[in-house]
Amino acid sequence: MNESTTNLLGSNPGFLRLLHTMRMVAATDASVMINGEKGVGKTSLAKEIHACSRRRNLPFLPINCAGMPDADFASIFSGGGQQENAGSSEIPLGGTLFLDEIGELSDRSQSILFHFLDSAGSDQDLRVLSSSSRNLMDLVEQNQFREDLFYRLYVVPLDLPPLRERRADIMPLVDF
Repeated sequence: MNESTTNLLGSNPGFLRLLHTMRMVAATDASVMINGEKGVGKTSLAKEIHACSRRRNLPFLPINCAGMPDADFASIFSGGGQQENAGSSEIPLGGTLFLDEIGELSDRSQSILFHFLDSAGSDQDLRVLSSSSRNLMDLVEQNQFREDLFYRLYVVPLDLPPLRERRADIMPLVDF
């Protein structure tokens, strides 16, 4: 087992099942959608998936989609994979791309991302992890999120419960 699992503490049976599922999916290249309220640790879970994967020695690039202007998003996903946000690094070839709060993307940015994943993304051997605090299926039904993008990203859903549903885990987290 990877030592970084110590950052994900808890003894709640549902949380332990989530960690077990996370370890199994980490060994694959499947796209993962991490669902949960803001502040529950979706980014930590995404980092853990990357750390437990065969890509652990390759780059992990988190992109916060909440409030990102379309022009900034386009600069990341068009023009040869150059990323001008966060220091002009490149989309991580062979690595992991984490799209945090994907439900906040505008229609234009959703189209840019879908085109990237449909063409260049498959050529780049790229693992895609996403998270959302919003119910994406509801957004699809309300025509606020692209259905084709939803099915591209929502291959393996992981639902991260809030601490109010894991009360026994609060004290170990405080002690940590």
